[in-house]
Amino acid sequence: MGLFRKELLYAVIIQFTSFSFGFILAIASPAADWYKENWNISDTLITYYQSLPSATAIAGTYVLAALFHFFGRNMTTTIVNIFTILTWVMLLFVTKTTFWLALVARVMQGISMGVSSALAPLHLSEIAPEDSKGFYASINTASITLAIIIFFCCAEFLKPNELNYIAIAVHALQTFTIWFVPETKPKEEKHEDQTVKESICQPQYIKLVCVAISIMFIQQFSGPNAITVNFFQVLKKAKLSIKEGFAASIIMTTQILSTIFLSGYVDKFGRKILWIISCMSVGITLGLFGLSLQLNWNPFIGIVDLCIFQIAFGLGLGPMPWYLGPQMLPPQFGGTIASICTSTNWLFSFAIIQLYSPMEKFIKTCGCFYFFAGIAIVGGIYGYFFIKDNKDSSKYEEI
Repeated sequence: MGLFRKELLYAVIIQFTSFSFGFILAIASPAADWYKENWNISDTLITYYQSLPSATAIAGTYVLAALFHFFGRNMTTTIVNIFTILTWVMLLFVTKTTFWLALVARVMQGISMGVSSALAPLHLSEIAPEDSKGFYASINTASITLAIIIFFCCAEFLKPNELNYIAIAVHALQTFTIWFVPETKPKEEKHEDQTVKESICQPQYIKLVCVAISIMFIQQFSGPNAITVNFFQVLKKAKLSIKEGFAASIIMTTQILSTIFLSGYVDKFGRKILWIISCMSVGITLGLFGLSLQLNWNPFIGIVDLCIFQIAFGLGLGPMPWYLGPQMLPPQFGGTIASICTSTNWLFSFAIIQLYSPMEKFIKTCGCFYFFAGIAIVGGIYGYFFIKDNKDSSKYEEI
């Protein structure tokens, strides 16, 4: 059958869950600028505003597991949408003197983001046709990026509190349309988790769990989330001739294209080679961007460089850590290793976003990009030794 079928319509509805992830991540950059310039909010509070969702997103994965004990996918999605709408409504009432309310809302949004980061790919995989699994898997990452682009573009015309209405509208739309998606009810999940917790700690699996966690570390400490929440500030320092929101959107668009059109190459070339190419390319492009900031190169070079970075990131370093863990272990451990990977990913994301501001003061913006580049290159070398070149993504690692 062709690509255009009823499952694609279901995927369009489900991908609004991914939008939640993107909106929550993206609002941090334009809002931080606006709060600093108009309300003179301190750098410390801004850093917490940016990083708190990553910290509380860890809890989101366990909230999702709890919801699945009582509800199906559609009801869970509805509950999360209503909860997330509440957080965006709270942000509408934030003022200079009640900025604490923004921090409370961001803590709650982190839980929503954590739920969305696990729910969207799971739901997409369950409705995906067998002959299009790779394409449907790429929809999640592409939708997160698309949501970021929407906010970045609209931020050039709207204030941060006005952006909230876009998110509210999207969540409200999905709350009603999700019921057109057929329900999936895997009954065995509750019992599976109980057995996996005991058996995944066996010595033969500990190494693979450590590899999965270290891959998440490499992904986050190569800087994607830290760059995204500070994108406007970074692009200002690059002295672009176009507005930061439009420049960021152009750059992020290349990640959507690379994620969708390059997703099939994992099966063709294997995980190891794509991981190495991706990490090395990310390292080179981030290093060059740091050099362009340090030496004041033509801003156009910086835009091209960051576009190439997004393509390289979408090739392997962006999507691969999310499915390498489950693929490296037997299927019965999929739920537990996915939770471990998601939790550690958010922990690393919180850490690097918190560290970015003091790092920038100490080693400047160019130094931060050199650091990210170094981690990516080390990650490529690490992958050569620890990622097996298994071209069949349906098979787990042999011990």
